[in-house]
Amino acid sequence: MTGVVQPIHEVAELAHRAGARVFVDAAQLAPHRPLAMRPHGDPGHLDAVAFSAHKMYAPFGTGALVADRSMFGHRPDHPGGGTVAAVTLADVVWAGLPDREEGGTPNVVGAVALAAAIEALTEVGLDRLAEHELALARYATARLAAVPGLTIHGPTAADKVGVIPFSLAGLDHALVAAVLADEHGIGVRSGCFCAHPYVAHLLGLDDAAAATWARRVGAGALRGAPGLVRLSLGGYSNRDDVDRAVAAIHAVAAGEIRGWYDEQPDGSFVLRCGRPALPARFAG
Repeated sequence: MTGVVQPIHEVAELAHRAGARVFVDAAQLAPHRPLAMRPHGDPGHLDAVAFSAHKMYAPFGTGALVADRSMFGHRPDHPGGGTVAAVTLADVVWAGLPDREEGGTPNVVGAVALAAAIEALTEVGLDRLAEHELALARYATARLAAVPGLTIHGPTAADKVGVIPFSLAGLDHALVAAVLADEHGIGVRSGCFCAHPYVAHLLGLDDAAAATWARRVGAGALRGAPGLVRLSLGGYSNRDDVDRAVAAIHAVAAGEIRGWYDEQPDGSFVLRCGRPALPARFAG
């Protein structure tokens, strides 16, 4: 959410002291940092880890869940083709692991591509990538601090991946994202990033304000929902990319919006007219 790398092994050790298990959602961590589950005898071992292929530059639609066999039940959460060893009119004999947890035809191409992506990242070196991305994130943070009306949200930390959430005073986060994409060819994400309570906290919304927001959304009023804009950097990013992004954000903050945008019922913004000519690499 904010890029801060959590001390997951310290958290795991505290959890294990209390008799709990630890599941790590490593979708945002695995592409940027070395990740070790550690042996079960280690107090800081991770009981389960999941990560997504598309975050690691592989195709969409697959990922991995790694956990001890004892953590899986005797029957699958989602029965389907391939999850059974035998079926009678009276009983079902479920297949062994991992088959019984992988109903249907597996995404073979996605799995092979994920393995290739992991090999490529390992070959480059995750420590090397981490060093590059951290230096770039610090450079971007310093540059963004000079944009009028821009607030970077979340704690500062010595160790962060290249994720910078921000807001621009007086501008809807979804509009900022639309303008950056349509007028500058810069892709960012806007919204709550699958972390709604944390975004509400970062924006300073109290419980009453958050409850009001939830009631409005439940009634179908999605426009004007709170959220942030997230700038993401990776191993492929460089200072020129940061400079282009910061220049574009400066322009948006100054009100230099050349197109006309219509707010959609879901809160997003769509360019009606006035799309400027983009550089050739973004055309078509």
